[in-house]
Amino acid sequence: MKLISCGAGCAKPANLAATNVTYNSATLNWSSNATDFEVSWKANTEATWTTPVAVTGANSYAVTGLVPETAYQFMVRAICDTTEGISSDWVIGTFTTADLPCFVPTALQA
Repeated sequence: MKLISCGAGCAKPANLAATNVTYNSATLNWSSNATDFEVSWKANTEATWTTPVAVTGANSYAVTGLVPETAYQFMVRAICDTTEGISSDWVIGTFTTADLPCFVPTALQA
C-alpha cells in the first residue's frame, strides 16, 4: 500500500536527535503525538536510503551495523491513518558515529 503524504492533516515529527551514538550504533529519537512511524537512514555518502522500518508505540529506534566515523542522515514520518494511507512529510535529522575504539587484547598467552 502506498501512503499519501498529507502534511497539513498529519503533523510531522519534531526534535529529531540521535543518542547513545557509538562507533557502530545509534538510537534515533523524535517527538510526536502520533503512535505509528516510518524510519529510514543512510550514510551521507550513499545515494540510497534504507527501506523504511515501521515503528509502533515508540518515539525512538535503535540502529546497528553502522560504519565508524561516518556522517549519517535519518528521516522519520508519522503514519496518521493506515486505512486512508495518510502520513506526514518526512523530517530529516543528522548524526555522526564515533571513532573506532582501541580494543584491549584479551586471553593473551605465551
